[in-house]
Amino acid sequence: MVVNGVDELNAVEYTIMPDRMDAGVLAIAAAITGGAINLVGGNVLDHFGVAAHKLHQMGIDLGAVGAVTNVTRPGQLHPINVLTDTHPGFATDLQPPLMALATQAPGTSYFRERIHDARYALAGELTKLGADLIVDGEKAVVHGGKPLRGAEVIARDLRTGIGLVLAGLVADGETVIGNGTMVDRGHADLTSRFTALGADITREEF
Repeated sequence: MVVNGVDELNAVEYTIMPDRMDAGVLAIAAAITGGAINLVGGNVLDHFGVAAHKLHQMGIDLGAVGAVTNVTRPGQLHPINVLTDTHPGFATDLQPPLMALATQAPGTSYFRERIHDARYALAGELTKLGADLIVDGEKAVVHGGKPLRGAEVIARDLRTGIGLVLAGLVADGETVIGNGTMVDRGHADLTSRFTALGADITREEF
């Protein structure tokens, strides 16, 4: 990218695009719990890219009516194959949330991470919750459909943190996520928004 300076800038009106990562996490939250959610503000599906197709393959219904995107999970989740790539491919930042979702899909899901060499930090924390998965280099295999149980885990980075929040929504018992402030870097006011959706989630400062 090359930027050449100018003497002054002109006024303009511009509508900021929806945050596809935040919207994707909310969509996956509805999917993992079997709930429903309306995402308001712009046509999110225009920005989801491959993620929309992957959610469809897993059994999630996505529909847009004007500026509202409806997300529902009418039936059983299905396993998935995911290959992260640069835009418009599947975003690496949505890979951990989708891995959390894959733990609830009966069958075997396959992931291949081609962008971020530390993106599988979530895997070890998910196993503490009872997930059955194996990581081998840039590949990961998730044997889904098994119940998760609450445990103490650590948000080693932003994406690990939000993946653990999603897994905690369906884990039996209490899940305590240490270093939870990492999630704030990508998902503002998460506790109150999830509480409004019906989640039992609290935040404690130490």
